[in-house]
Amino acid sequence: MLALSAVVAGIFLGLALGGNARNLGTVKFCGGTYLVLGVLLQILVRLLPGIATRALGPTLPYAYPISLGFVLAFIWSNRRLGRAVWLILAGCGLNVAVILANSGRMPVSLPALQLLGYDGLVRILQAGASGTHVILTAGATRLPYLADLFALRPLRFAGVFSVGDILLVPGVLWLTVQVMGGCSRRREMLE
Repeated sequence: MLALSAVVAGIFLGLALGGNARNLGTVKFCGGTYLVLGVLLQILVRLLPGIATRALGPTLPYAYPISLGFVLAFIWSNRRLGRAVWLILAGCGLNVAVILANSGRMPVSLPALQLLGYDGLVRILQAGASGTHVILTAGATRLPYLADLFALRPLRFAGVFSVGDILLVPGVLWLTVQVMGGCSRRREMLE
């Protein structure tokens, strides 16, 4: 959700800086199969947990990190698009590291969830019914400083986010503006 918000914000910023949204359709991405596999696996785990449990059985805890691995492979395949991709890779890499260190689930700060009023999600996590997240527990959580620790409630979007997201979101924003050609005159002046 944060990455999608960054794309939308990047489109508005790119337009404000003189870019053209049509340029987004001209980018030739590589490794599209990786992205499709990653997104489909995440949909299965996040939105259809009952089906995922039956289909994947004991391999279910690995499904989320594998889906992120596919997304990382897609991003890596497109590193030629510029420096922004490296920022996106760093953010995703940090998120994957904390997820792998915690049995395939992203630890989430209980106080951050409560601050945002996510009582239903808190109950799901306390019951251990999430295939992608777990409540951050002092002493038991590995790499806790990389977990979803921060709460954000701008406008209508509310969410918790991690240090990895702090790198990922500006990278997506930057890449979107760059592809749109925002500030191209300024870039020509700097070259």
